[in-house]
Amino acid sequence: MASLFSPKARSWRAGRKEQWRNAARAVKDLDRPIWIHCASLGEFEQGRSIIESIKNIDATIPILLTFFSPSGYSIRKNYPCADQVLYIPLDTVTNAHKFIDLINPRMAIFVKYDFWFNILLALHNRNIPFLYISVTLKKNHFLLHSWASNLLNIVAGARHIFVQDLSTANLLQTADISQVSVVGDTRVDRVVMLQNEAKSFPLLIAEQRSRQRIVFGSVWPSDIPVISSFLQSVDFEKFLVVVAPHDISRRSLDTWSKALNGHMVLFSQLSDVVSADTVLVDTMGDLAYLYTDAVLAYVGGGFDQGIHSILEPAAALVPLLFGPKHTKFKEAFDLIRVGVAQIVTDADSFQRAARYYLEEADVETIRRLLMQYLEKNLGATEKIMDYLVEEKLLYVPDFK
Repeated sequence: MASLFSPKARSWRAGRKEQWRNAARAVKDLDRPIWIHCASLGEFEQGRSIIESIKNIDATIPILLTFFSPSGYSIRKNYPCADQVLYIPLDTVTNAHKFIDLINPRMAIFVKYDFWFNILLALHNRNIPFLYISVTLKKNHFLLHSWASNLLNIVAGARHIFVQDLSTANLLQTADISQVSVVGDTRVDRVVMLQNEAKSFPLLIAEQRSRQRIVFGSVWPSDIPVISSFLQSVDFEKFLVVVAPHDISRRSLDTWSKALNGHMVLFSQLSDVVSADTVLVDTMGDLAYLYTDAVLAYVGGGFDQGIHSILEPAAALVPLLFGPKHTKFKEAFDLIRVGVAQIVTDADSFQRAARYYLEEADVETIRRLLMQYLEKNLGATEKIMDYLVEEKLLYVPDFK
């Protein structure tokens, strides 16, 4: 029914029409793959460092990557480190047994908190180990209610659960789940790696000598009322504004062109920025690198479905602003607490927060606090990989 009104639901439905035929064709040459499941793109970024670390150990180990979301699947269906990328089937008893029989994984890794109980039971009944990584839970999570005890018992069958924070570990241990380790968020490893491999944009680097860069990343139309007055008052002799919409369809770009209402150039057509007030990003995969050397970042989504990745600008050592829908993200609270990020709720609060970071805050202090945060949270991927090798879930000949 939703597909009648929602393009995303239509895409989800279309992707599953031939799912069994596609799955059978895709896995016929995979010999007992390691199966990694991500709900969508955000979870993929948390699982990505594990996938690439496994391939670094042994490139011949087959990796099967599944998504629930059509946005995750459509963007990452050609991800080169996965031998096959599929949709996960709906979690019925019949589907669970059929899917596990079909893919026959040697191990399954689920990212964050995508709980597929029939599939977990099917794995358990076949003695196939499964793990969870980058998990965060609040005390009101449905699994922690008494009525969900049977479901929690299924999750308790995990070989190990790697969590982001001590609070989650305590909640699980109170529920008598002891195979828990606090290792942090694997995304921190990933975003730091991205900054170490940063793409170079010579025109923007040259412009940096005369104008500082402010980046609006993964912004939605719902962000426009909050940022528009700031954009209209920017001193463009001092600042260059880079706007990267979450949706880069023609219709979305037209919406942003009207909202920006200035001397604008598309990023894909960038040949000179001297006369431009604003660069409108119409490409995929460049945003994480565009944060490099910025003086301020605003991350969109906080007035819509929830903020997008704030770890990318954090890894670039940039102070950041975002909207109120951030409560599902531990890193948002962490960065607010150390003083390198602020919540904005309307145009006035945006103006005040932006002015503080651009005119009052000490840049070196901000950078130092961000570096300390990143250093404290690095290493989750290495700890998870050490566990997989030590427990002989991965074989490394020279491991001691």
